[in-house]
Amino acid sequence: MARAASERGILATLPAFWPTAGLVLAARSAAAVVLRDDLPLEAAPASHRARLSTDAGDVWLTLPIRAATPGTPLCAIRLAPTASFAPRAMRAIEHAFADAPFFEHYRCDVARLLFREWTALVPLAAAMTQLALSANGLRASVLLASELVAGIPGDARPILHRSVSDGSALERLFRHGPTEIGPGRSARRTAPPRRRVEAPILHFPMQGAR
Repeated sequence: MARAASERGILATLPAFWPTAGLVLAARSAAAVVLRDDLPLEAAPASHRARLSTDAGDVWLTLPIRAATPGTPLCAIRLAPTASFAPRAMRAIEHAFADAPFFEHYRCDVARLLFREWTALVPLAAAMTQLALSANGLRASVLLASELVAGIPGDARPILHRSVSDGSALERLFRHGPTEIGPGRSARRTAPPRRRVEAPILHFPMQGAR
């Protein structure tokens, strides 16, 4: 047990409005997830877009963001106030997952986040990521790179995280419940994956870990 605890580290990845199942799987061995909001918006298209997989095909949700010059870091991206986005997004989510066995259990949690008055992009992505982790029984904290005083260590060892599929953590949660990704379990393939994804995720031990 002591050895396992000492190996828990930090996963650093791009912010995503609709976090992936692969990230949640990787976070099983992490003490914290750092969202790289110090990188430019162009590096993280998933930070403000979400694809819902439905029987009728894919449906895209796009967060209303204010125009920004190229190279603007994600932490500086602001949301454009609109009263219509949250209701439209929630209707799309309800339409896509109304028949999913576990959707009603998490519906209020998702709605509460969508209808909150967000002014910036990354805090919403962080809240969605924390929801995906917590709902799957993971206690990893979600941190923002822009708020880390010492920054992310430059000698962090990059690893390739092999995702089971490019599916969404929340979609898996709605359809299969937390046992699909929960701690100490392997995600079961319930359908053929769209494609295998290998995404670079940084992993490094936490300072002071024993």
